[in-house]
Amino acid sequence: MGKGLIIIIIGALITLVTVNVGYIQVVTSGGNNAIGYFEDVQARNLGNTAIGFLLSRIADSSAYRTENTETIYIKEASVNYRVVDTEFVAIDTLVKMVKIQAEIEYLGTTKYMQAFLYPNEPAGWVPPVVRAAWTANGDLNNTISDMYIDGRNHDSTLQIIPRTGVPGVSISVDFTNEDFAQIGGTSSQPKDYVMTYPEKAAVIEEFYSWGTSFPDSPDEILGYPEGTLKTLAQSGANGGQYILNPVADSKGKVDPTQFSFPLSGVTYLEINDGLERDFTMYGPGNEGMLIVHGPGASSRLKGLKIEPWVKTKAPKIADGDPVPVCHAPCSEAQSQMMISDPTTLADHLGHGDMNGECPDPVNGLHFKGLVVTDFSFHHHLDVLGAVLQLSPNLENDKNCNGNKDHWVFYSSWAIEKVTGQIAHETGYRGNSYNLLYVDGIGDRRQKAALWYE
Repeated sequence: MGKGLIIIIIGALITLVTVNVGYIQVVTSGGNNAIGYFEDVQARNLGNTAIGFLLSRIADSSAYRTENTETIYIKEASVNYRVVDTEFVAIDTLVKMVKIQAEIEYLGTTKYMQAFLYPNEPAGWVPPVVRAAWTANGDLNNTISDMYIDGRNHDSTLQIIPRTGVPGVSISVDFTNEDFAQIGGTSSQPKDYVMTYPEKAAVIEEFYSWGTSFPDSPDEILGYPEGTLKTLAQSGANGGQYILNPVADSKGKVDPTQFSFPLSGVTYLEINDGLERDFTMYGPGNEGMLIVHGPGASSRLKGLKIEPWVKTKAPKIADGDPVPVCHAPCSEAQSQMMISDPTTLADHLGHGDMNGECPDPVNGLHFKGLVVTDFSFHHHLDVLGAVLQLSPNLENDKNCNGNKDHWVFYSSWAIEKVTGQIAHETGYRGNSYNLLYVDGIGDRRQKAALWYE
């Protein structure tokens, strides 16, 4: 009996050990599976986060739109990605399809994901760097001279859209209105201010940093890959034109026969020979994006003008003659007046009236869209849209009385019209805030057509 009992006990122990070992193996396997499942899910979640991040950033910055493999880090995961153009469907003629390829590495687990962007029609936008009717990277005091500059938002008929505008001037340094320019605009409240001298402080933006740095090329203004606008101008899309170092006479006046007027689309004057030029547009109807640029924002325009096809001299106003004044310009109350008493002229200008003739929305010789130059000084033209200067070294010594009676009126309509055309032709949505996540998920994000692992 003793030996039998021992055998029974040993058998029971062997059975117990076997069961326990099996149980431990099951528990260990389950734990390993749980850890593996957790790592797999976490890698997938971090991959989805990375794709979502890239979907928003590729609309915001050309730095993320690269076909080279780049790496970003999200928590413990490293994500190698590249963004490539692709024709996902044969009928993709509206915009360039974009594919994001991502490899996610998390604690030894690797995931591969791809996302294709919707081929939606790109819309026009006002680039974030356009902070005002006139935006500059340097001392603007002498450049604007005695012009009329209005940051209130004007529509296609020059009528003001209340409380939707921008400051009159935005610069990276301090601002002093030395030559009695009349400046108006919209403050951040928002509140509209008529053009006056002295101007209201609320319509001037000084020492603005533009986040990191001011753009030094036209493509950076729109958030585009370098060379995009030049290529578009060379293609002739929407009447675009490209001229390298345009031929000029001994005084620097550009030969107008090199261009077709009126301008439209992207007109790109590239100047890299160090010579100063004077460029004149002719006739009504000039519009689009006018670019005068050289390497490192080095080009110089001593004059930028618009003249009629047949130039006639305006009658001279002698002392004592009535002076033409536009009352309440760009409003329903706009009317042409003749001021016979010169002592009352300052009062009229003080409440927003303008010297000279009222702006003509139909036949006026104004450029509609975005004017981008490096350095430019004599501005004998009117602009509906915005002006932006890239060079930090603008005119500080000379004064320009010839700018008198010319105006720059901010217009989101005019700017969005040309950026919409550019986006349609290139397929790039640029740095439009309307396509980003800013205020919440799904609010302003680049859309994805497909997204899979």
